[in-house]
This record gives sequence, C-alpha cells and structure tokens, in this order.
Amino acid sequence: MKTIDFKKMRTELKAIYKAFLENPEDESIKDKAQDYDREYGGLQAYENYLKDNPIPKNISEALGGLFMIYEYGIFGENHDLSQENILKKVKLIYENI
Repeated sequence: MKTIDFKKMRTELKAIYKAFLENPEDESIKDKAQDYDREYGGLQAYENYLKDNPIPKNISEALGGLFMIYEYGIFGENHDLSQENILKKVKLIYENI
C-alpha cells in the first residue's frame, strides 16, 4: 500500500500546472499530467475511506482538473474546453493549490 503525502502531492501538482501555464503546447507536460492522473486520479473515489487523512479540497480539484491539461487543443473555440477556457480554469486551479 502506498502512503499519500499531500504536501509532496501539492508540490508536484503545482509544478505540473505551472509548467503547463508557461508552455501549454509542450507535449511532455501533457504526458506528465496524464501519467499523474493515471497514478492518482482515482484517489477521490476513496475519500470515504480516508477519514483519518482526508484529501484536501484543493488537491482534489487539482487532480480532477489534470484532464484539461492533456486534452488542451482537442476541442474547438466554441467549446467549454476551448484553449482559452482551459487556460482560465487551469490558472484558477493553480492559484488555489
């Protein structure tokens, strides 16, 4: 069983979000976000079992928002997940981590 270190996770998520905001076209950042999502994305599903060490809300939101990073550029400009909307949402998540 893996121990979850939320302080370390916050630092890692912040680095991913910051790197994306600095260079949203960088495929390696998108890959890193997708890998992180694969590793920890299901963590929120276990919230009810983590009563002694609940997931901080900002960490949960950051995990939930990773998909926007690796789906950046897929949707058209008239979509809720347009590049402009994704950048706004990612910036807000980054500021709240």
